[in-house]
Amino acid sequence: MTARAARALLPLVLVAGLTGCSAEAPPPPAGPPAAEQRVGLTEWEIVTEARPLSVGAVRLVVTNAGAAPHDLAVRVDGDQRAVTPVLDPGEVHELGFTVAADERVELWCTVTGHHAAGMHTVLDVVTPEAGP
Repeated sequence: MTARAARALLPLVLVAGLTGCSAEAPPPPAGPPAAEQRVGLTEWEIVTEARPLSVGAVRLVVTNAGAAPHDLAVRVDGDQRAVTPVLDPGEVHELGFTVAADERVELWCTVTGHHAAGMHTVLDVVTPEAGP
């Protein structure tokens, strides 16, 4: 793994113990909505920053932090929006798409057997609260 890849993974390592990766029970949001979020792919988990996405254009910075090839597909309210190529260990790819308030963003690995092994999660989309 390169030093750049290791630096990119540091935020993921810090939140890995705090995030759930089950589509059935996403963790509560851990901060304000974000237009950009780092996503790590490992065996057999998708690790996010556990924050909701903000309304509008969003970007996911996807890193294969595992030892096996992985990819990441994105479906928003049942509509497939984006997918990375299959990433070798250490590779990084960015995905951009738009989302609206209260949409459900599903993330999963499409490599055969990886979804069944637990590589899937959900992100919510929220409108930032207005300040005072």
